[in-house]
Amino acid sequence: MIKGKLIYLLPLQNEDIDFMLEMANDQEITFWEAKNEFLISEFKQREWFKNNLNNGLRYIIYEIGSNQKVGYFSFKMTNEVSKTGKIALKFVKESRGKNFGTDVLKLMMSFLFNKMNMHRLFTSIVAYNKSSLKLFEKCGWLVEGNERQSIYMNKTYHDNYSISILRAEYELLEDDDYKNRFNFS
Repeated sequence: MIKGKLIYLLPLQNEDIDFMLEMANDQEITFWEAKNEFLISEFKQREWFKNNLNNGLRYIIYEIGSNQKVGYFSFKMTNEVSKTGKIALKFVKESRGKNFGTDVLKLMMSFLFNKMNMHRLFTSIVAYNKSSLKLFEKCGWLVEGNERQSIYMNKTYHDNYSISILRAEYELLEDDDYKNRFNFS
């Protein structure tokens, strides 16, 4: 278990298939992720599980106290030599606006930089997802690029921002509440 102030994370398990299927088929979540997908079948979700369960780090996010599943976090190493990896984070609607995102992001940045010795983390956010962009910027991430009009959603083309944080940037902003959770030196 990886425990923050408001949430904790447990590795994705086979019994999480239904929760992941619900999230994958939630049209509001797919909108904020800028995914133009049709509904996913249970068969397709099971195939994804079989192919991805042990591919990178994948966690279900739980609320402390209620033990309710509130979201999903993933990390995938994209370059082992350069210690670079991509993260993804999503929450069910009822869990947004409760500071879970800040807790997860700060917790997992500490884990990835202090425990896994990462050098650079990155992700992408569609321009209209201002709340996600604000979350990442609040945690020290910088917009490093813009894929102009690369996302087609609701009859309009939208920009897609590439954002990242380097270990040195993280260390300057590291929150004391998370600083020593994974630093065992």
